[in-house]
Amino acid sequence: VPFPDGYAISEPDLNYRIGNTPVSWMHYHDCLEIGYCYSGAGVFMIDGQILPFGAGTAILIPRGSVHNAHSAPGTDSLWRFLNLDPVRLLRGEMFEALERYASGDWRYDMVLSRPGDEPLADLIRRIIELQIEKPAFYQDGVRGLAKALLALAMGRCTYAPQWVGRGRAVLPAVQYMMEHYGEEIRVERLAAQCGLSPSSL
Repeated sequence: VPFPDGYAISEPDLNYRIGNTPVSWMHYHDCLEIGYCYSGAGVFMIDGQILPFGAGTAILIPRGSVHNAHSAPGTDSLWRFLNLDPVRLLRGEMFEALERYASGDWRYDMVLSRPGDEPLADLIRRIIELQIEKPAFYQDGVRGLAKALLALAMGRCTYAPQWVGRGRAVLPAVQYMMEHYGEEIRVERLAAQCGLSPSSL
């Protein structure tokens, strides 16, 4: 993700609508993605998990996590997303959550907010809205909220290097299954898509 002027956070898309077309492709980012749902409902697919969302739901997608989403049949949902690189955004800061993020040896257990996660959802919404409204000194406000977000997320993480980017290795297999779901699919074919042996897959 390109970031403007060294300020390591993207501009939110003000009218990003997730449609109800079944997901036919997946993607990932080399940075953190956060989002907030303003209206609608549906499901996110993140590294093999199916996670329902509704208005007021916030999401925190770790770098390298393969994901996409669709809304409930006959509807769409309004989201605002942005990408950020906490290491660059908080340059000069040093605290445990940022060190863990930078080293890549932890994985968020929480990616989609649930009841009781209101503080986390509020932090994400406020970061996005500061980026939109740009009041005086908003960049300092965003950095402070991003620091609080990382610290809060760290309490819901697992220290497990093997999780990082685990979905990326099998992305070709996932894409193949979505394109050929009506056919017989053999493990050997999926493994070949990923350059893996069947047992490794």
